[in-house]
Amino acid sequence: MLNWVDIEKQYYLLIERMSEMSAPKKILHEMVDALPENKIMLLKRFLEDLLKESNEDNLWLEADLGALPPYDWGSNGPPEGKKVKYQPGVGLIIQEEQKNEG
Repeated sequence: MLNWVDIEKQYYLLIERMSEMSAPKKILHEMVDALPENKIMLLKRFLEDLLKESNEDNLWLEADLGALPPYDWGSNGPPEGKKVKYQPGVGLIIQEEQKNEG
């Protein structure tokens, strides 16, 4: 009997295989049609959960949070750290400290 972990693994293997093959939806339909009826219902619930999670993520990301109050760092203030900058296509880059020569 397949459990959710097995179904999830199979789903991701299927997606990986589809991306490698650039398989059309027809192949996905054929694979689903080949499943026993009880496995189709498990797959349906799993896919519904994936869609629900995706929709919940989108709702959160698109939410208007309004003006948020400033974060309270406490009596010590913000922690010391290094300055970073974001470079598209690369990610965060730690900026070197510039030393004052005097």
